[in-house]
Amino acid sequence: MNFDFRTAIARGLIAAAMLLPGVTSAKGEIITSFSGTIAFIDPGGGFFSAATVGSAFSGSFTYPDTAGAPDFLVFDEANYSFSGGLTGGSVTIGGDTVTANQVNVNIQNDHPLSDDEADFANTVLGTTTITAGTPIDVWTVGGLEPGAFFDINDDLFDGHVFEVALISFDTTLFDDLSFRPIPPTLGQVDVAIFTVEEAGSQGQTLFTAVGFLSDAATEIPEPASLALVGPAVAGLLTRTRRTKAGTPRG
Repeated sequence: MNFDFRTAIARGLIAAAMLLPGVTSAKGEIITSFSGTIAFIDPGGGFFSAATVGSAFSGSFTYPDTAGAPDFLVFDEANYSFSGGLTGGSVTIGGDTVTANQVNVNIQNDHPLSDDEADFANTVLGTTTITAGTPIDVWTVGGLEPGAFFDINDDLFDGHVFEVALISFDTTLFDDLSFRPIPPTLGQVDVAIFTVEEAGSQGQTLFTAVGFLSDAATEIPEPASLALVGPAVAGLLTRTRRTKAGTPRG
Protein backbone atom coordinates (compact mmCIF):
# COMPACT_ATOMS: atom_id res chain seq x y z
CA MET A 1 0.00 0.00 0.00
CA ASN A 2 1.42 3.38 -1.02
CA PHE A 3 -0.11 6.35 0.78
CA ASP A 4 -0.11 9.49 -1.37
CA PHE A 5 0.67 12.49 0.83
CA ARG A 6 -0.01 14.89 -2.06
CA THR A 7 -3.51 13.40 -2.41
CA ALA A 8 -4.07 14.02 1.31
CA ILE A 9 -3.12 17.65 0.76
CA ALA A 10 -5.51 17.94 -2.18
CA ARG A 11 -8.32 16.51 -0.09
CA GLY A 12 -7.69 19.05 2.64
CA LEU A 13 -6.43 16.51 5.16
CA ILE A 14 -3.18 18.43 5.46
CA ALA A 15 -2.42 21.79 3.90
CA ALA A 16 1.35 22.09 3.87
CA ALA A 17 4.01 24.05 2.04
CA MET A 18 7.09 21.92 2.49
CA LEU A 19 10.55 23.34 1.90
CA LEU A 20 13.04 20.89 0.45
CA PRO A 21 16.32 21.16 2.33
CA GLY A 22 18.60 23.52 0.39
CA VAL A 23 21.65 21.72 -0.97
CA THR A 24 24.96 23.13 -2.18
CA SER A 25 28.13 21.28 -3.12
CA ALA A 26 31.71 22.55 -3.15
CA LYS A 27 35.18 21.01 -2.77
CA GLY A 28 33.82 17.51 -2.20
CA GLU A 29 31.38 18.48 0.54
CA ILE A 30 27.62 18.79 0.75
CA ILE A 31 25.78 21.47 2.72
CA THR A 32 22.14 20.64 3.41
CA SER A 33 20.06 23.40 5.03
CA PHE A 34 16.57 23.19 6.49
CA SER A 35 13.89 25.20 8.29
CA GLY A 36 10.39 24.78 9.62
CA THR A 37 8.08 24.94 12.63
CA ILE A 38 7.98 22.93 15.87
CA ALA A 39 4.76 20.91 16.20
CA PHE A 40 5.28 18.85 19.36
CA ILE A 41 7.36 19.24 22.54
CA ASP A 42 7.47 16.80 25.46
CA PRO A 43 9.26 17.35 27.76
CA GLY A 44 10.15 21.00 27.36
CA GLY A 45 13.16 21.61 29.60
CA GLY A 46 16.88 21.83 29.03
CA PHE A 47 18.73 24.15 26.69
CA PHE A 48 15.69 24.78 24.46
CA SER A 49 13.32 25.39 27.39
CA ALA A 50 12.14 28.66 25.80
CA ALA A 51 10.90 26.81 22.70
CA THR A 52 7.16 26.36 22.27
CA VAL A 53 4.89 24.73 19.72
CA GLY A 54 5.02 27.08 16.75
CA SER A 55 8.66 28.11 17.34
CA ALA A 56 10.70 28.34 14.16
CA PHE A 57 13.77 26.19 13.66
CA SER A 58 16.54 26.31 11.06
CA GLY A 59 19.91 24.74 10.56
CA SER A 60 22.31 22.93 8.27
CA PHE A 61 24.59 19.91 7.95
CA THR A 62 27.97 19.70 6.21
CA TYR A 63 29.43 16.32 5.23
CA PRO A 64 31.50 14.68 2.44
CA ASP A 65 29.96 13.82 -0.92
CA THR A 66 31.52 10.34 -0.87
CA ALA A 67 31.58 7.60 1.74
CA GLY A 68 33.25 4.29 2.43
CA ALA A 69 31.52 1.23 3.77
CA PRO A 70 28.61 1.86 6.15
CA ASP A 71 29.38 1.59 9.86
CA PHE A 72 25.98 -0.04 10.43
CA LEU A 73 24.28 -2.34 7.92
CA VAL A 74 21.21 -4.56 8.12
CA PHE A 75 18.81 -5.81 5.48
CA ASP A 76 16.81 -2.57 5.26
CA GLU A 77 19.19 0.10 6.59
CA ALA A 78 22.70 1.50 6.09
CA ASN A 79 24.33 4.22 8.14
CA TYR A 80 27.28 6.37 7.04
CA SER A 81 29.12 8.35 9.74
CA PHE A 82 31.39 11.38 9.32
CA SER A 83 33.53 13.53 11.60
CA GLY A 84 36.54 15.81 11.31
CA GLY A 85 37.40 18.40 8.69
CA LEU A 86 34.50 20.67 7.88
CA THR A 87 31.95 18.05 8.91
CA GLY A 88 29.36 19.43 11.30
CA GLY A 89 25.90 20.80 11.78
CA SER A 90 23.79 23.26 13.71
CA VAL A 91 20.19 23.93 14.60
CA THR A 92 18.62 27.11 15.96
CA ILE A 93 15.28 27.15 17.75
CA GLY A 94 13.92 30.49 18.90
CA GLY A 95 17.35 32.12 18.90
CA ASP A 96 19.18 29.32 20.74
CA THR A 97 21.73 27.30 18.76
CA VAL A 98 23.25 23.85 19.19
CA THR A 99 26.09 22.55 17.02
CA ALA A 100 27.20 19.06 16.00
CA ASN A 101 30.64 17.67 15.22
CA GLN A 102 29.45 14.27 13.99
CA VAL A 103 27.09 13.83 11.06
CA ASN A 104 25.42 10.67 9.82
CA VAL A 105 23.54 10.01 6.60
CA ASN A 106 21.17 7.07 6.89
CA ILE A 107 19.44 5.21 4.07
CA GLN A 108 16.47 2.91 4.66
CA ASN A 109 15.12 0.84 1.80
CA ASP A 110 11.78 -0.97 2.16
CA HIS A 111 11.80 -0.49 5.94
CA PRO A 112 8.64 -2.08 7.44
CA LEU A 113 6.82 0.27 9.81
CA SER A 114 6.44 -0.82 13.40
CA ASP A 115 3.10 -0.37 15.20
CA ASP A 116 4.32 2.88 16.79
CA GLU A 117 5.68 4.22 13.52
CA ALA A 118 2.42 3.43 11.73
CA ASP A 119 0.46 5.22 14.48
CA PHE A 120 2.69 8.26 14.14
CA ALA A 121 2.32 8.27 10.33
CA ASN A 122 -1.46 8.05 10.60
CA THR A 123 -1.53 10.98 13.03
CA VAL A 124 0.75 13.13 10.90
CA LEU A 125 -1.07 12.34 7.66
CA GLY A 126 -4.59 12.46 9.06
CA THR A 127 -5.48 8.95 8.01
CA THR A 128 -6.09 5.51 9.50
CA THR A 129 -5.02 3.42 6.52
CA ILE A 130 -1.33 2.98 7.27
CA THR A 131 -0.62 -0.30 9.00
CA ALA A 132 2.36 -1.93 10.65
CA GLY A 133 4.54 -3.62 8.07
CA THR A 134 3.93 -0.97 5.43
CA PRO A 135 7.30 -0.46 3.68
CA ILE A 136 8.89 2.97 3.42
CA ASP A 137 12.08 4.45 2.03
CA VAL A 138 13.82 7.05 4.21
CA TRP A 139 16.73 9.47 3.71
CA THR A 140 17.97 10.99 6.96
CA VAL A 141 20.77 13.30 7.98
CA GLY A 142 21.54 13.79 11.67
CA GLY A 143 24.09 15.37 13.98
CA LEU A 144 25.45 14.79 17.48
CA GLU A 145 26.54 17.66 19.74
CA PRO A 146 30.18 17.70 20.95
CA GLY A 147 30.36 15.90 24.30
CA ALA A 148 27.13 13.98 23.79
CA PHE A 149 27.32 10.23 23.38
CA PHE A 150 25.34 7.00 23.25
CA ASP A 151 25.98 4.18 25.71
CA ILE A 152 26.04 0.48 24.92
CA ASN A 153 22.23 0.43 25.10
CA ASP A 154 21.98 3.29 22.56
CA ASP A 155 20.73 5.72 25.22
CA LEU A 156 21.71 9.35 24.74
CA PHE A 157 23.76 11.19 27.40
CA ASP A 158 25.12 14.70 27.93
CA GLY A 159 23.72 16.68 25.00
CA HIS A 160 21.67 16.88 21.84
CA VAL A 161 21.02 14.81 18.76
CA PHE A 162 19.01 16.33 15.90
CA GLU A 163 18.02 15.25 12.41
CA VAL A 164 15.95 15.74 9.28
CA ALA A 165 14.12 12.72 7.83
CA LEU A 166 12.54 12.56 4.36
CA ILE A 167 10.07 9.69 4.17
CA SER A 168 8.51 8.12 1.08
CA PHE A 169 5.72 5.56 0.87
CA ASP A 170 6.77 4.96 -2.73
CA THR A 171 9.39 2.27 -2.24
CA THR A 172 10.80 2.76 -5.72
CA LEU A 173 12.63 5.81 -4.32
CA PHE A 174 15.60 3.60 -3.37
CA ASP A 175 16.51 0.22 -4.82
CA ASP A 176 19.50 -0.43 -2.54
CA LEU A 177 21.32 0.94 0.52
CA SER A 178 24.16 2.75 -1.26
CA PHE A 179 25.30 6.16 0.00
CA ARG A 180 23.24 9.05 -1.37
CA PRO A 181 24.68 12.41 -0.29
CA ILE A 182 21.96 14.45 -1.99
CA PRO A 183 18.51 14.30 -0.35
CA PRO A 184 15.48 13.33 -2.43
CA THR A 185 13.47 16.15 -3.97
CA LEU A 186 10.25 17.28 -2.33
CA GLY A 187 8.25 15.68 -5.11
CA GLN A 188 9.76 12.31 -4.25
CA VAL A 189 8.79 12.18 -0.56
CA ASP A 190 5.59 12.17 1.44
CA VAL A 191 6.73 13.48 4.83
CA ALA A 192 9.60 15.81 5.81
CA ILE A 193 10.20 16.06 9.55
CA PHE A 194 12.75 17.41 12.01
CA THR A 195 13.47 15.87 15.41
CA VAL A 196 15.69 16.96 18.30
CA GLU A 197 16.36 15.44 21.69
CA GLU A 198 18.48 16.48 24.68
CA ALA A 199 19.57 14.17 27.48
CA GLY A 200 21.30 14.92 30.78
CA SER A 201 24.37 13.39 32.38
CA GLN A 202 22.32 10.50 33.78
CA GLY A 203 20.61 9.83 30.48
CA GLN A 204 17.40 11.53 31.52
CA THR A 205 15.43 13.10 28.67
CA LEU A 206 15.33 16.87 29.08
CA PHE A 207 13.79 17.93 25.79
CA THR A 208 12.16 16.26 22.79
CA ALA A 209 10.59 18.05 19.83
CA VAL A 210 9.19 17.16 16.44
CA GLY A 211 8.79 19.72 13.67
CA PHE A 212 7.76 19.89 10.06
CA LEU A 213 9.84 21.45 7.32
CA SER A 214 8.05 24.37 5.72
CA ASP A 215 8.47 27.72 4.02
CA ALA A 216 5.02 29.10 4.84
CA ALA A 217 2.28 28.86 7.47
CA THR A 218 1.56 25.15 7.69
CA GLU A 219 -1.53 23.39 8.95
CA ILE A 220 -0.12 20.54 10.99
CA PRO A 221 -1.60 18.10 13.48
CA GLU A 222 -2.67 19.73 16.73
CA PRO A 223 -0.20 19.22 19.60
CA ALA A 224 -2.91 17.41 21.52
CA SER A 225 -3.27 14.92 18.66
CA LEU A 226 0.45 14.25 18.62
CA ALA A 227 0.45 13.90 22.41
CA LEU A 228 -2.06 11.07 22.09
CA VAL A 229 0.56 9.08 20.22
CA GLY A 230 3.48 9.94 22.48
CA PRO A 231 4.79 6.35 22.32
CA ALA A 232 4.64 6.55 18.53
CA VAL A 233 6.66 9.75 18.53
CA ALA A 234 9.14 8.12 20.87
CA GLY A 235 9.27 5.08 18.62
CA LEU A 236 10.08 7.19 15.61
CA LEU A 237 12.81 9.07 17.48
CA THR A 238 14.25 5.81 18.78
CA ARG A 239 14.47 4.30 15.32
CA THR A 240 16.02 7.30 13.66
CA ARG A 241 18.24 8.96 16.21
CA ARG A 242 20.06 5.88 17.43
CA THR A 243 21.40 4.99 14.01
CA LYS A 244 22.16 8.48 12.77
CA ALA A 245 24.64 9.90 15.22
CA GLY A 246 26.97 8.91 17.98
CA THR A 247 29.12 5.85 18.42
CA PRO A 248 28.82 3.23 15.65
CA ARG A 249 26.51 0.33 16.30
CA GLY A 250 27.17 -3.35 15.90
